[in-house]
Amino acid sequence: MSGTRRDFLRRVAQAGGYRATYLTMQAMGLLGTAAVAEPLALEPGALHGTKVVVLGAGMAGLSAAYELCKSGYDCAVLEARDRVGRPQLDRSASHQARHDRRLTPDLRLR
Repeated sequence: MSGTRRDFLRRVAQAGGYRATYLTMQAMGLLGTAAVAEPLALEPGALHGTKVVVLGAGMAGLSAAYELCKSGYDCAVLEARDRVGRPQLDRSASHQARHDRRLTPDLRLR
């Protein structure tokens, strides 16, 4: 019987499901190492004047810019809209006016 790895893994999946396929791929060395959840050690950016542009002023973009600024990098956050945070598509204008969050040049919300 000749076949590809893909065929073999497909048959494993049909017989044993996701877990069996995952363990088989792990045993075959097809999966990378597990991710490590530890703080990223950043080299201080002020030493070499590194400038960083963060695209998007959502939670991830603002968090990244905050951490980079703390480490001495010169950050700029670019956002397509005039406000930050997740989009609120179904909110009334009065609710929007009360909860409007805007980004100031020093990465603070007003």
